[in-house]
Amino acid sequence: MERYIASRVAHDLNNLLLVILASAEMILDAPADQGLAWAEAREIRETALRGAALTRQLLSSSPREAERRPPARVELNAVVRREEQLLRRLLRGTRAELRLALGPEAGAIDADPDQLGRVILNLVVNARDAMPGGGTVTVVTDAVRIGSAGLPQCPELAPAAYALLAVRDTGIGMDETTKARIFEPFFTTKAPGAGTGLGLAIVAEIVRDSGGTIRVESAPGAGSSFVIYWPRAEPPTVASVERA
Repeated sequence: MERYIASRVAHDLNNLLLVILASAEMILDAPADQGLAWAEAREIRETALRGAALTRQLLSSSPREAERRPPARVELNAVVRREEQLLRRLLRGTRAELRLALGPEAGAIDADPDQLGRVILNLVVNARDAMPGGGTVTVVTDAVRIGSAGLPQCPELAPAAYALLAVRDTGIGMDETTKARIFEPFFTTKAPGAGTGLGLAIVAEIVRDSGGTIRVESAPGAGSSFVIYWPRAEPPTVASVERA
């Protein structure tokens, strides 16, 4: 368990370091552009603060519990928008294009906004890696209401209103054997040294802990869709999702 906790923190920290490096390279490539330098320096600072918060988990006497915070009421679209620049920096230098399709009625859910950010980040990184020749990764939000008949692909979802988050790619897709194992810690189809096999395991754990349900649609050559349903919080008062 301690190895798993340390590995998942290191995995997320590595993603943040990639953003810091990309921002620093932007400053070095355009040293005379003061406006760009300020924007990139701000991104470096914010990303480094998030990395520092992750490393504090390793110094905690109980790293797994240190990750848990009381859930807040947050707008799903606000979390996606907060992560947008970080996601674009993670795709910089690749032939992957990021698109957002945010439904105005997606609404709020009760969850830790930082953990939701980690879900989005890991799903987009997974999509990027599934498109070695380039393609499009689309982040979708929406509101759905499941009636008494339920959803055939999600029979465990009770009739209710849900906020939906989906991350879709146009990549290589997966066969049924791979799909059955993708949420296992340390399982990966990537070459040695190219991946830890923790990104999707982290996603599954956070979704489960926040009361959500995740489903995967994929086929070889047809890309992949990761679709998450969270119980929708109806009251309009929401918590801030500003970065720590």
